[in-house]
Amino acid sequence: AAPAALGEGGTEAEGARAVRLERLGRLHEDRLNDPGKALGFYNEWVTLGTRRGAALAALLRAAEKAGDALVAAEAALRLGTEISAFDKATRFAWCYRAGTIFEERAAADDEAIRAYEAALALAPGSRPVLAGLARADELREQLEALAAVLARQAAGEPNPASASSFEVEASRLFGLRLGRVEEALAATTRALTFDPAHVEALADHNRLLDRPGR
Repeated sequence: AAPAALGEGGTEAEGARAVRLERLGRLHEDRLNDPGKALGFYNEWVTLGTRRGAALAALLRAAEKAGDALVAAEAALRLGTEISAFDKATRFAWCYRAGTIFEERAAADDEAIRAYEAALALAPGSRPVLAGLARADELREQLEALAAVLARQAAGEPNPASASSFEVEASRLFGLRLGRVEEALAATTRALTFDPAHVEALADHNRLLDRPGR
């Protein structure tokens, strides 16, 4: 990225210190093959605040080489949320990358949710991000949040049968795991709006209508 996009700033002394930290980090990362040691220099550079985007990118790169997925993902998320000079598409890409690192390499589901939600704030209809958020919500057993994500997936799904399936899944969360029959019925109603011939949606809808006490 161009220097302007990476967050220039700081006094002349801070700029000189940032250059020194960058060079020390590069020395350990590349020539001494010690990315773990480089992380310390890059962290100090990030804290300094001069050319923050470049510092975060270096921190991310070294963290990936060192196998520190949590640090790498956090750096990616900060690139997506703290560097205002980046355009929306670039910030979205960084946030999504952070979510996938948190989810797939760090097994940090709460942090993955945070990253995916940041990505959705930039691209609310992103199908890959919604799928990632649904996986993370399910692993954390955040059932209401998962049902809401399933409804969003259904709304953005171009295939009527697939959209209906998302709502069927939401209905079963409400009916079987949360015990909220009326919300389950509302979900099957939406499922049938997407695909009136969806077999599972029809079966679940009729079963819910026949429940005692309704």
